[in-house]
Amino acid sequence: MQLKAGFSYSFLDYLEDRDGINDVHRRACHNLYAFNFEARQVRHQKKAGTLETFIHSRTKNTVYRKVFEYATELSYDLDIQRKAP
Repeated sequence: MQLKAGFSYSFLDYLEDRDGINDVHRRACHNLYAFNFEARQVRHQKKAGTLETFIHSRTKNTVYRKVFEYATELSYDLDIQRKAP
């Protein structure tokens, strides 16, 4: 049987654990906690002047590593162009 938006009952059953507790809420709470933790870390690292190193450490083993490195290069290039007479 299909529900709205193409979700089947088996998919919705998958989201609930054995006691019928909705696991989506738990994941949402975890994701919110993780986001807030990372936001605090970014603010702290920015204040300490180590934001670039921090972001590099967070992205070094992810698909975002090359994007961050490219953005860093562009940033340095822009800084050099601004400082040129």
